[in-house]
Amino acid sequence: MTWTGYLPFTMKEDKLIGIMKSKTIFANCDFNKYSSKCRPITNVGDGTLIYVLNEDTKEWDNCINELYKSLYKVEKDVSLQEFTSYIHRLICFNEFNDFESIKKYYQNYPMKEYNFIKVAYGITIKDSEYIEYKGVTLIRKDFIGEYLDLNISDNEIASHFIKKLKTDNDVVYMKIKCVAKDSDKAQEYAVEKFKLIDTCFRFLLKYNNSDKVRFGFYNLNYESTSGMYGYSNDVFISMSELKDSMCIDTLLGYLFESEASNKVWELMEKKYLNDMESRLKASIIWISEAAHQNDDAIAYMQCFLALESILMEQDGFINKSIAAQLSEYVAFIIGTGKTERKGIEKEIKDLYSIRSTIAHGKNKNGIDQQLDRIFLIVKIIIFKFLTDKKLMNIHNVKELREYITDLKFE
Repeated sequence: MTWTGYLPFTMKEDKLIGIMKSKTIFANCDFNKYSSKCRPITNVGDGTLIYVLNEDTKEWDNCINELYKSLYKVEKDVSLQEFTSYIHRLICFNEFNDFESIKKYYQNYPMKEYNFIKVAYGITIKDSEYIEYKGVTLIRKDFIGEYLDLNISDNEIASHFIKKLKTDNDVVYMKIKCVAKDSDKAQEYAVEKFKLIDTCFRFLLKYNNSDKVRFGFYNLNYESTSGMYGYSNDVFISMSELKDSMCIDTLLGYLFESEASNKVWELMEKKYLNDMESRLKASIIWISEAAHQNDDAIAYMQCFLALESILMEQDGFINKSIAAQLSEYVAFIIGTGKTERKGIEKEIKDLYSIRSTIAHGKNKNGIDQQLDRIFLIVKIIIFKFLTDKKLMNIHNVKELREYITDLKFE
């Protein structure tokens, strides 16, 4: 009788460990003689070098990655870098024998709290030295030194931070906390969190695209003066991307405590999304990109990509033109009566015609008002889906189509 099922969890991993051990070579010799034929893995410390042959490196790396995927299923707070380093240590001490012991090691490995600070450009605080909201700390520029002295016991680390963070621009500093089992994984979490905050700030704070104030952590998209310097015989010129800033003291409640902002944060932090939630998240990312775009034509296209991310079907069902479907859906979602809906439908078609002109390579200047309008419409649509009880119960685009059809034939 032949068994054809899946290998048990640890049997599969132990087989991978066996493959790696068969490829591992311990050599007490001068590696320089063999460097063209092999790749070093680690050094035992007594002069013994551990390596794999070049032709085995791909299989070795694949085994490491597969073992890490198996660990990740039960322990997500460990980085690939830390896992690889631990495997190397086990090999050094000849203890690389079974996956179950590796899994238990990391399940018992303590979690550690890490703090990360990043410059937030284009925003300022006037009335407080620092503000804490839901795990996010905003620190006023001229208070950063005192804050670090108060919160970091090691003076050398605090001094190093101050030197790294020093800037002449209008900024605040933002601190977040991440919990992980190693620093590399904590950095992964921090990057994800800062990107999420950056997107939410752009989406929530930017009223329209004609407002040239830029804020956030990444890609402020000013014309390329960043990193550009000049000089003459007696003058050194240091240029800055930042032109204006927004004081957010009075906006913090809206940013972190309003119904709309809570829905945005909740969606962007959610791990498992249904079809409509995935569409809304993609739309928020597109519209936040448009908020920092210098080129109005590109920003205009990004606004429509945000709108299409929410409303367009992709299974071939719709025979209408994109303009017809978008205009109809928008009209019924934000309009309340026949006259208003007809007006919205015409406006969206007119706005879409500009999008088509841009898409077909024609330069479109003087679209500031139309850009502001489509920017605002997309934000209204997103907020409607996040706060309207009927729209919140729509889980996919098929249900959206049925919802619009019911409205049409009321």
